[in-house]
Amino acid sequence: MINNIKEYIRLMRLHQPTGFLLLFWPCSFGILLTKNNSFPWKTILLFLFGSVIMRSAGCIINDIIDKDLDKHVERTRSRPLASGTILLTQAILVIAVLLLIGAFILFSLTKTAIYLGLISILLIVTYPFMKRISNYPQVFLALTFNIGALIGYAAITDKISFSATLLYIACWFWTIGYDTIYGYQDTKYDKKIGVKSTALKFEKHAKIFIFSNYALMALLLLITIHINSYSWQSYIIWCFVTLHLIWQTYFFDKNSSKICMNLFKKNGSLGLLIFFIFLFK
Repeated sequence: MINNIKEYIRLMRLHQPTGFLLLFWPCSFGILLTKNNSFPWKTILLFLFGSVIMRSAGCIINDIIDKDLDKHVERTRSRPLASGTILLTQAILVIAVLLLIGAFILFSLTKTAIYLGLISILLIVTYPFMKRISNYPQVFLALTFNIGALIGYAAITDKISFSATLLYIACWFWTIGYDTIYGYQDTKYDKKIGVKSTALKFEKHAKIFIFSNYALMALLLLITIHINSYSWQSYIIWCFVTLHLIWQTYFFDKNSSKICMNLFKKNGSLGLLIFFIFLFK
């Protein structure tokens, strides 16, 4: 029984919090971008819970589609669906429950947020196929993973603004950067099984590609806080965020899976630092 519970935890990636944090942070940025005087605790907590639910659903959808590929990759061959410790029917039942919970959360939001949430479902289902047909699945992941910035903003305002869109695009580049780093864990397997990625596409210029995305992220984040008249504290924190991104690029080593995973995980805590930028308005 205990082993079965552990397998379901692994199926939903509840033992790996970096993923749902990286899904949650853009939501929180969008929510705080609307903040005036009061802190929107209820909305923040609702989106935190929703991020855990939807990230778990997304991982299972991804594992169902990729289970035959995952068997050939050292890092993923022990996943419950790839290893057979959980059956496909059981995984589908879990997805149904998670999506039902997600629907209750989504339909409690504003009309604009609901429309954006429905678009995000389509993106989640489509994303796993991108690595088969495009060299840029990380770009599609960025579109999918960060739509929470728009949903969070719309949950408060029932609209999308230029600032929210700018924030969304800034988060795109952040995701492309850290997910490219993540992708370098599996390149030798990806080459064998024909999986595509920006890690392979820009293998000869890895640091330049990652730094370029991080630089664009930092620039667009700076423009966002400037046009919204944030305080000097936000600019100070932005400097630390930028230094963190430079630090990641400097210590990145495409030949070390351990370093790639550690740098990827650091972005989970970097999100908290960015979160503080939006507290000082």
